[in-house]
Amino acid sequence: MKSSTATRITAWIEADLLAALTEKTRAAGVSKDRLIGGSLSTELDYLETLPPNSERVAGFLRALGRANKGKARFNLTLTQEVALRMDTLCEEKGVTRDQFLSEYVRFLVEGDPAGSCVSPLDMAYRLLVDPRFDYTDEHEHPYDALSLSDEVIDLIPGILKEGVDVERQ
Repeated sequence: MKSSTATRITAWIEADLLAALTEKTRAAGVSKDRLIGGSLSTELDYLETLPPNSERVAGFLRALGRANKGKARFNLTLTQEVALRMDTLCEEKGVTRDQFLSEYVRFLVEGDPAGSCVSPLDMAYRLLVDPRFDYTDEHEHPYDALSLSDEVIDLIPGILKEGVDVERQ
């Protein structure tokens, strides 16, 4: 995400989550910065709808977030606008940026713990390695136009220009 308004942030997230994110984005050939930078606004829209934590809960979450045991540094390039919005919303909701990013990465890597959706990264990978995994035979396939019969050619007068040797093609 190269632009004059880009900013680099550092967060601390669970090392196993960062390793899984790295593995899955590499397998799919997707940049972590572009994936998260491009989708974070939608997640921030959802965060915005949540009620804020009480001061007591926010204090507990801050204290919990200070423990770096089992965590790894997560560098991320975002637009300044998204980074500022994330910081503002996290402050308003009483969660740390690290905790928010950890939960977002967990969602990308693991999906919904209740099972309502699979890992978005697993789904993206599946689509990239087999774009027709969800394809049904009810509709014409784009490749169908590549397989013609002589009868079809006979039905299309003038499709072949004069001088083209059909037998050599």
